[in-house]
Amino acid sequence: MSSFLPAMLYVPGDDEHKLGKIPQIAAPAFILDLEDAVALSSKAKARQLVRGVLERAGENLVLWVRINRVDSGFLLDDLEAIVGPGLDGIVIPKVESSHDTSIVDSILGVLERRSGLAAETIRTSATIETARGLANLRDVARSSPRLGFLSFGPGDLSLDLHLDWTAESGIENPTMTAAKTQVVIESRSAGLAQPHDGVFPHLGKAEQLRAEALFARSLGFGGKHAIHPDQGKIVCCAFRPSQSAVAEAQAQLAAFQASEQAGEARVRVGGKFVDYPVAGRWRRGPAAPGPAAAGGAPGTPAGTGRGGSLAGPARSGPGCHVAG
Repeated sequence: MSSFLPAMLYVPGDDEHKLGKIPQIAAPAFILDLEDAVALSSKAKARQLVRGVLERAGENLVLWVRINRVDSGFLLDDLEAIVGPGLDGIVIPKVESSHDTSIVDSILGVLERRSGLAAETIRTSATIETARGLANLRDVARSSPRLGFLSFGPGDLSLDLHLDWTAESGIENPTMTAAKTQVVIESRSAGLAQPHDGVFPHLGKAEQLRAEALFARSLGFGGKHAIHPDQGKIVCCAFRPSQSAVAEAQAQLAAFQASEQAGEARVRVGGKFVDYPVAGRWRRGPAAPGPAAAGGAPGTPAGTGRGGSLAGPARSGPGCHVAG
């Protein structure tokens, strides 16, 4: 499947009922959660349940797991329980330095060999959700060859900075916007795929979620996490280009290519000036604007970042199934 993951849906790792419904849910990817959504007394149960899902459904779905933070005391138990066939990636929470990602990288390398997996089969995403993580962002973004993309954690970061997570006005705090911008720029500079925005904590507020997702896309994010299937559909719509936008981009690219062959690297299409930068944008992906066409560093396949496909090898999980 495509490595473009516009929405990643969280599922509590200790909720057997919700885990069992995953195969029936249309989502580009799932994050099975061992961290914040799981009580301390249920960690062991969650590991067993998540391992079962990976074994049963991992061949057909894109499955990531959010482990507990590196210094939690649960790291080794988490990784030993879940590393194996069926696991596409690890979401590392509350990353504050390159030391955190390096530790996870080293353990994954050992467990991959033990499980018979090729080296660096399992991708990682480092979640930036503290001031210290932001301060060390440049080093974190370059800390591991298996790091595919960064994630932004608005809940914990707003707590750390003594800010409201989501304002009643629906207007994002400028400090949070500045932090998001930093994550986008460092991701691109490091050759990673576009980062993922964190969850929207309110259910039943579709328009506010849509506005937040569109704003994240406008900042340069490539996707957003969700906590309910209905949220996932809205996020997919926000990050996928509409059919009309795709058609317009294809027309502009075709006209530019014809002009280029005629010896001119510029053309006007429907009142829009198209030159190499504009055409280059459409060429990155399916001749469409926005994150669906975004890639990592120059020469990196669209949407994969320096670490290869975010979706893992030969997966064919369901897409968003929403109109553009």
